[in-house]
Amino acid sequence: MLPWVVRRTRLPLLALRCVACPSGHATTGNGRFRVNANGKLLHVWLLVGCVSCGRTGKLTVHERVPVRSLPAGLLAGYSANSPSLVAATLLDPLIARRNRFALDWDGCWELRRTKLGFSFVLM
Repeated sequence: MLPWVVRRTRLPLLALRCVACPSGHATTGNGRFRVNANGKLLHVWLLVGCVSCGRTGKLTVHERVPVRSLPAGLLAGYSANSPSLVAATLLDPLIARRNRFALDWDGCWELRRTKLGFSFVLM
C-alpha cells in the first residue's frame, strides 16, 4: 500500500472581473491588508491584483466596525499582513459572498506518493 499526500502549493486565484481590462481573475499577490481608522471605526480590506493588468482592487473584510470589537491578536495580524490570516480570509465563504467572487483551484494542488522514504511529484 502506498501512502498519498495532497498539499496546497499556492492560494487559489479569484474569479473576479477586473474593472480596467477583460480579465476574469485576480490574485492576492504578496497578501496585504489595508487597515483604515475613521475615528473609533475601522475598515479592513484585503488587497488583490488583476493577473492581466496588475490593477489593485480591495475585498472588504470588515466595514465600519468599532476598534474594540476586534481582538487585539486579529488586529495585529491585519497590521502585520499575516500569511495565515490572508489564507483564512480568502477561504472564508462569508467574505466571498459579500465581495462576489469565487475561487479557482486549478493548479493549486500537488499530489505526492511516498514509497520507502522516496517522494516525487505527480502532475
